[in-house]
Amino acid sequence: MNALILLMGLSIAVSAVMANTLKNAKEGEFEFVRDDNTLRVFRFVMPGSVILGILVGVWDPWHWGFGAIPGSLQSFDCLYPVKERSIDILALALFIAGMSLRWIAILSLKKAFTVKVTILKGHQLKSDGVYRWMRHPSYTGMYIYGLGLVLALHSVLAMLVILWGVWYSTHNRIPVEEGVLESHFGDDYRAYKAKTWKLFPLIY
Repeated sequence: MNALILLMGLSIAVSAVMANTLKNAKEGEFEFVRDDNTLRVFRFVMPGSVILGILVGVWDPWHWGFGAIPGSLQSFDCLYPVKERSIDILALALFIAGMSLRWIAILSLKKAFTVKVTILKGHQLKSDGVYRWMRHPSYTGMYIYGLGLVLALHSVLAMLVILWGVWYSTHNRIPVEEGVLESHFGDDYRAYKAKTWKLFPLIY
């Protein structure tokens, strides 16, 4: 495992711990809480898919179309083959962009960010900043930094494992979140939903 992959793995772990321990709202400020087991799925599937994906990528004997994982940060050495070096530069750029988007989305919610699906007393619908275009930008960030990680792993097999983990976790959670928001905000949320994209602007 090279330093780039190790750095990405540690960053994901730290990000997950921070997201799960970040509590801006106090218990008395909660008006409604719902989970439907989605948090447990998130906490099990996401780390499991990242760990398994890294193991699969490191031990992938084929590395179809990518070339072997370079040692240390050799891929950033100007003497390293251009193709492999370009892949790792793109991987790092995607990882930074995805992690940045996730945390911009989380921090912009302030008190409204909670790990369970929650409505606060006096809750206001967030529809500005990154939420102007996407309803779930923190999950979009997860897809982007997940793609960065799998590119650093140089493995199609790792891509299948990690991106499946992101998809499965968010696919189960998004309907719960949107159902709660629509029940609480009614027509305001339906109007917001009609003019925004779920995860990827102009795509989905």
